[in-house]
This record gives sequence, structure tokens and C-alpha cells, in this order.
Amino acid sequence: MQKQFHKYFSFNDLLLVGALLVALGLAWNTVSAMQRNYRLQQKHDQIKAEVELYELQNQNLKYNIAYLKTDDYLELAARDKFSKALPGEAMVYLPNSGAATQAPVAKSTVQKKVVTPKGWRANVQAWWKFLQGKDEKNG
Repeated sequence: MQKQFHKYFSFNDLLLVGALLVALGLAWNTVSAMQRNYRLQQKHDQIKAEVELYELQNQNLKYNIAYLKTDDYLELAARDKFSKALPGEAMVYLPNSGAATQAPVAKSTVQKKVVTPKGWRANVQAWWKFLQGKDEKNG
């Protein structure tokens, strides 16, 4: 039996196969690490963009607060609330003051990412919903 084994494979052949297996394992780990780093870089870039957006919103709110503290705004707000005018000005009353037709305020466009399972987990969840009698879309 041993002679037949040596007839087909020598020590150098086994050493070569072992070296190839080690090389394939290293290549596999390298590719996996590169994929993981790429995903982490994408997530980092997305979070960095969200942070910049929140910083801009924060700066905008600071400017708004600074404006609300000015005497000009206080005067305009008081005149609007109490329906008063400066001497020499005439008040005009319209049927709809336009409060209902004001432009909508822009909301944050950043949406929270919904994590959806992939692969075998999605399959297991789909079967579980099916066995419970739940609709896939209304889940």
C-alpha cells in the first residue's frame, strides 16, 4: 500500500500541495480582510457625511437663535402678535393671513437604515412568517 502511495505522490508533491493550501488560505484571508475594510470604509464615509450634515444643521440653528435674539426680530414679532403698526404705517387685513399657506419647513432627509437580513437568515425568517400565516410584505 505504501509503495503504491509513493508511486503516485512523492514527498515533494505533498509539500507542494501543502504549500498551495497555505497560500490559498492566506489569499482567502487577505480577500476577506479587504472586503471587510471596504465595507467599514463605506460605513465610515456615510457616518462622516451624516456628522457634517448635523454640524450644518446645528450651525443653522445657532444662526436662527442669534437672529431670534435681535431687536429687529423682537419688534417684528411683537408687531405681528399684537397687530400694531408704526406711526405712518397702515394695517391691511386680508381674509386669510397666509399662515396656512406658508411653505413647509424642510425636515432632515437622513433616513435611518433598516437592516434587512440576507442569505440564510432571510430565508429562515421568510419561512417563519409563512408558517405563522403572516404576509411577507405586511410582516
